[in-house]
Amino acid sequence: METESEHVDKFEKLHLKSNEKIEIFVNGYIGNHLGSGDETHYTGSLIVTDERVAFFHEGEFGDIFKTVSLTSITDIQRKSFLGHRTIKINTHNNSLTFKTFSRDCAQSIYSWLSIQLLNSAASQAS
Repeated sequence: METESEHVDKFEKLHLKSNEKIEIFVNGYIGNHLGSGDETHYTGSLIVTDERVAFFHEGEFGDIFKTVSLTSITDIQRKSFLGHRTIKINTHNNSLTFKTFSRDCAQSIYSWLSIQLLNSAASQAS
């Protein structure tokens, strides 16, 4: 697993709520290398807390911050292609697609989120 990240350090200072705990994170990117607009490439960290999933990129001219509440996740997809690991987190009206080269970190994030999704479905069924 990843042990440090400048993006996570900045996220903790700017966006971590006082009662929120970081569970796991992985360094990687969103977008495409030659993308523009919504597909612009940003290197950063996918951060999973006990309340939400967030992508955070600390940039020279501003930060990129995208977040999804754990309770709004409807589906999690993963795929691997030529060393790229992709995790796509879907909600009813949005999605967050994150890519990394770390197989172990991607698997840990996917497993952790899958367990949370199953627990949420089980508690709603009760």
